[in-house]
This record gives sequence, structure tokens and C-alpha cells, in this order.
Amino acid sequence: CQCVQYSSIPGDREWGQFTSPDYPSSYQRGIRCLLFSFQAPKDHIVQITFQVIKLPQPRNGCHAGDYLKLFLHLEEEGVNERTPWNSLICGDHKNQTFSSASRHLILQFHSSSLSFEELLQKQPHHHQPNLLSLSTPLPTFGFHGKFRFLNASQFESNGRLVPGTKCDYRFVSENFTSPEGKFFSPLHPSLYPHNTMCAYHFTAGLEERVKIVFESVILQPGKSSCLNKTDVIRIFDGSPTTRSPVISVICNEALDYELTSSGRDLFIEFIANSGSPGTGFRARYKFAKIVIDNGFDPLENFKQYFANKGRWF
Repeated sequence: CQCVQYSSIPGDREWGQFTSPDYPSSYQRGIRCLLFSFQAPKDHIVQITFQVIKLPQPRNGCHAGDYLKLFLHLEEEGVNERTPWNSLICGDHKNQTFSSASRHLILQFHSSSLSFEELLQKQPHHHQPNLLSLSTPLPTFGFHGKFRFLNASQFESNGRLVPGTKCDYRFVSENFTSPEGKFFSPLHPSLYPHNTMCAYHFTAGLEERVKIVFESVILQPGKSSCLNKTDVIRIFDGSPTTRSPVISVICNEALDYELTSSGRDLFIEFIANSGSPGTGFRARYKFAKIVIDNGFDPLENFKQYFANKGRWF
């Protein structure tokens, strides 16, 4: 494969642009393997945003024509034919963002040896049906986007990781946990792994409640009921050691979803088994004080009311 590298050195800018070959003109045919390799500084991740992607979309799927492969979960620099990829893209898209799980991200571009005309003939009829008419010139194919390097610390949960687990966290007020903070799904803002099961247990103080705000949730795509989803977030009003009621189930997508515990404990379970993961969730918690008016006695007021009415006995 040919390779184009994007990296950061001390004092250098931590953002930039990338394009397909010859952009804004169409790229050449028969590009077997062109790698765009992004390497962020230590303790950073890579985030890329495709502003425009315009690739032919054959009837038989992306692998039959021109495509982009994204490798987001790399432990080290470099890929080979056995390296698992996370996303395969062809067709038309705008403003799509992807993030790495480490300081490495690789984008592989492949173009078929077939001409654009031959590829377009293989498209489903509902895709740009007039492209091959004599009066209509071929469109320009290619992609362009931006990249930036983000400090990974902003995506670290404030709770304490439970020993022996990958993603179970404990948040205890007045102990080792801040009174308010943030927590995330695994690898966020990258795609969460397949077969994920995580638990987040919050315990407030004696005169506190747990307040949660899911600022962003992007799970398994689709709009079907949560009953039919394999990627879900379940919130229990209580601790995991008791038969606490489920007070909410979140799936698909959500923004600024807020809830508060009725007691001191709140337990969140995140389960993901689908083959089409999303970026997961970004959430905040707060141990909120209960406002108690010690000078108010509802029973005394009740007695006084009936005494005035001559009915208290």
C-alpha cells in the first residue's frame, strides 16, 4: 500500500485537512490500496470528519466498487490484511465524524479498476438514474475532510474502575468521587466494542439524591422499540444487590435525557451485542442535596387546622 501520514510534533498544529487524490477532480481508477495514517500525540485520540464523500455505490455492496475502510481500534501503528476494520463506506455522505480509541487511526481507500461508467451501470436504479444519459456529464467523485487531535483525558470517567472489570465504575459521595462529574460508554467517542456489558453504580450521601443527564446517546441505529434492541441502557432506581425497579430504558438516540433517583442509590447497566455499534453515550452525574425545612411539621399543621374547625378529637 501507498501511505500518506498525518502526525503532530511539539509546537505544531493539531488539526488539518485530507482529500482523495487529485481532489476536487475525480481520483484515478485502479487504486488498490492507499492508506491515510493519522498519529496523535501521546494521551490524545484522532477525530476525523468527512465533510463530503461521493463514491459510486454498486448494487452488490461497497466491496464491489470504490470504498473507504476505517480502522478505529488500533493498539499500534500499521495494519495488514488480518487487521479488523470498524466501518466500510461508499456512496454519498456528508458531515460524518469518526474517532479513534487510541492515538492511531488509519483510513484505507480503494478504487476499482472498472471505469466510473461501468460502476454506475451496476448501481441500483434508484441511485442517480440519469447519470449515463448523453446530455448529463459524469459527476466528480472523491472525498475531503478535516482531522484533529483531542486530549483523551476529557473522555475519562470520574468514578473508580472496579478491580477486575473493564468498564464497571463506582461513584460514592463523600468518598473518592467528586460531587459531580462525567462518565462514558467504553471507548467513547469511538465506537463501543461488540459484546459490551458495563455497570455504573452511584451511591449518594444521607441527604442526597443522584441526578443523571445523558447529554448524548447514539446506540445501534434504527427507530424500533427498545424491546427489540440488543444495545440498550437500563436505569435502576436502587442498588444492584436489591430488586430495584427499572425506571428507564434508553436505545437508539437521545439528547439531554435527565432523571433523578428516589433514594441514595442508582444503578445503570449498558449492554451492547449488535453488529452495528454507535458511539455510545456521554453523561454527567451530580449528588444533589435534598432541601429539608426542619421548621415545618405537617402533622402539627394538620392538628391546628381541625382544632380551628372544632373537629380535632
